[in-house]
Amino acid sequence: MGKAAIGCLIVAIVATTVWVSTGYHINRDIEGWKTRAQVSSEPNDMLRYMTLTSAGMERYGMTSGSAAIILKTPENDMSLIYHTVQQHIDQAKILTSMDRSSPEYQTGLDNLRGSIRELNLYAFAFWSARGGFIWQIVCLVSWILLLVFGTIWFDS
Repeated sequence: MGKAAIGCLIVAIVATTVWVSTGYHINRDIEGWKTRAQVSSEPNDMLRYMTLTSAGMERYGMTSGSAAIILKTPENDMSLIYHTVQQHIDQAKILTSMDRSSPEYQTGLDNLRGSIRELNLYAFAFWSARGGFIWQIVCLVSWILLLVFGTIWFDS
């Protein structure tokens, strides 16, 4: 039983490391840039941050499909979310060329910031519904098996 417990421990640590590390990278490469764009007061920065958000979505294949396994809705449709990100990029481009003292500029900046704030990218959910789901199952099963085999091993 000792070898089984050690094997489960190794699998559990590797699976947990992959799951947590990938989740961190997805959050950093997508959600982190969106948050930076949301709090920015400069349209040039908003444009750069939303462009980086879009690039992160493309890197992880989040331009189509759904962030849900079963309950697929327009809210978690990645092609619609990606399209919205592209619209935000276009709006930021327009703001960069506007007169900063105009009321239209201030209104546009406030509207864009609010729209970005309300946008849920479902980045981690998308990954979890794809490859991340398998890693979650491997983590859960390996930690449960470790608990079972470890308990048997220590009791013997």
